Amino acid sequence: MTTTDQAGARPGPVLEAISITKSYGHNTVLRDVSLEVFPGEVVCIIGPSGAGKSTFLRTLNRLEAPDSGEVWVGGMPMGFQLRAGRLHELNERKLSAQRAQTGMVFQHFNLFPHLTALGNVMEGPVQVQRRSSREARGEAVALLERVGLGDKVDHYPGQLSGGQRQRVAIARAVAMKPLFLLFDEPTSALDPELVGEVLTVMADLAREGMTMLVVTHEIAFARQVADRVVFMADGGIVEQGPVEQVLENPQEARTRQFLQRVLE
Repeated sequence: MTTTDQAGARPGPVLEAISITKSYGHNTVLRDVSLEVFPGEVVCIIGPSGAGKSTFLRTLNRLEAPDSGEVWVGGMPMGFQLRAGRLHELNERKLSAQRAQTGMVFQHFNLFPHLTALGNVMEGPVQVQRRSSREARGEAVALLERVGLGDKVDHYPGQLSGGQRQRVAIARAVAMKPLFLLFDEPTSALDPELVGEVLTVMADLAREGMTMLVVTHEIAFARQVADRVVFMADGGIVEQGPVEQVLENPQEARTRQFLQRVLE
């Protein structure tokens, strides 16, 4: 839920994408996409396959470098350092440190198979943020309990269900204490009976005020937790606004057509 500062004014965006364009060869997958996300806000991105949703998400933390446009995270240019009024590209080490401000949960979990649930959650804080193992362990155990996996701390990913692995991945992202979380269709690889346990954890994070940008096909989830819904198609944003506008009373014909197909 979006908050205001002490003076009552809305704070500046924690994430700002400006005119992002991305092509692969002759295939343009993002066309001049701009979006702002504010502290405490939950934004859900919906749209058909091939709309550019996942690619857009990956440009925000520079897992994919856009061909043109800028991304600003916490008031700083993503992938660059501003010196004397000019942008200078960061090396990989500094980029990794900056990327740690943006927690990401992937469609296929991306857990380290040789580490336990506890080890996966501890890895980033210890190796990237150089926090003590004792501190990281205590926080990791608490996070795994928070996502309902307190009894699975010593289990390896291969010993966990898909829903449990995704909950470990969420705990791992939260452990880095990011400015916001990016979710790339976090339930699309799960069996239907496991989807609910992951969405429940995400809804809890939303209620606790976590800033979240979620690419999802779960329309009911977007209706439940989103402050704003963004509909993308053909590499661009077609429509965005509050849930009651975009999902209940869409203004654009393309949005109405998509919703009629997925909700019928």
